[in-house]
This record gives sequence, C-alpha cells and structure tokens, in this order.
Amino acid sequence: MHTADQENTPQGGAHTVTDRAWTAPLVLEHLRELIYANDKRYHDAFGTSEKAVITAFIANEKATAAAFFASEKAIRDALAAVEKSTTAAFVAAEKAVALAEANAERWRADAAEWRARMTDREKNFAVIGELNALKERVDRNEGNNRGQKDMAGWIAAGVMLIISIATFFAHR
Repeated sequence: MHTADQENTPQGGAHTVTDRAWTAPLVLEHLRELIYANDKRYHDAFGTSEKAVITAFIANEKATAAAFFASEKAIRDALAAVEKSTTAAFVAAEKAVALAEANAERWRADAAEWRARMTDREKNFAVIGELNALKERVDRNEGNNRGQKDMAGWIAAGVMLIISIATFFAHR
C-alpha cells in the first residue's frame, strides 16, 4: 500500500509525487492499483459478508426447522389430547345413555307395580251402592241403640260380678 503522497514506480520502487511528474501511463497504473486495491477490499468484504449471510441462513434454517418440529409436536400432542378427550366423552355419553335406559326401565317397572297396587286397592274399596247403603243406615241411626244396649249389659254384668265377689269374701 501507499500513502497519498507516495506512488510506486513501474520498477517497483516507491517515490514521492513530487519526484516525478504525472504521466498518462503513471496515472493509468495508479488508477489500476487503486481499482485493484478496492476490488481486493470489496472482494474480501463480500467474502466475509457472504460467510456471515451463509452462517445466518444456516442458523435461521436450523431455528426454523426446530420451531417447525416443536409446533408439529405441539399440534400432534394437541390432536392426541383432543382425541383422548373425545373418546372419554363418548364413553361417558354411552354410560349416561345406559344409565338413563336402566332408570327408564326401572321407572316403567315401578309404574306398572304402582298401577297394579292401585287396581288392587280400588278392588278392595266399597262400591258406591254399598257406600250409599251405609250412609242411609247412619242417617236412620240404625245400630246406634244396639251398641248402647250391649254396653249397658256389660256394665251391669261387671257390677254384679264385683258385688258377688265382695259378698263371697264378706261371708267367710
């Protein structure tokens, strides 16, 4: 390299700008050297930038692949969880349907039993005619005197028994 005040001679020696006058071949050579130096510098910078871009691209590809793999795994896991919960929901629904059917069957059986009991109970109830006959007897006070007469007889018999026992023990 050279400084702004120095120039290389065609023979390879350095000289100052003040030593020689600028000639066309010298200017051409100087421009070629500047262009070559800039080309080399640009080429080196491009090579370094290219390596950095390739390294960044590879790192980006690796990161993208890792992110894709992670998202793919997350999606697979989520789908598996959804499938598992759906299966559990179907099993629970089947159990609920079976339980509802069993409850309905029990209800039908209980309803049939209740109807049978009600039918038996109605058979044991007095018919309307019998009920009306009893009602008429009550209205006429039929049977009311007989119960009172029976009760008076029992009371009289009880009093007589007590008097007899007292007399028996009194004479002894």
